[in-house]
Amino acid sequence: MRLVMPGCVKHVRSVPMLRLLVLVTAMGLYLSMGATVFQAIEEPADRIKDENVRKAKTSFLQDHPCISGKYFPI
Repeated sequence: MRLVMPGCVKHVRSVPMLRLLVLVTAMGLYLSMGATVFQAIEEPADRIKDENVRKAKTSFLQDHPCISGKYFPI
């Protein structure tokens, strides 16, 4: 016999669905918080990398005027 808290769940068969809902909600919250933290940590390095690539592209296109930069958007 399973223990069911009175007032929380009316049917014993709905307990597994409730557990699944709580587990999926907790997992979604955990993943979204992790993604937010990862993005906050990696964002400054990503900006620096993008700026370095942009500078390298500009320098390369200035040194090689025969190449058009329209096919290499950054």
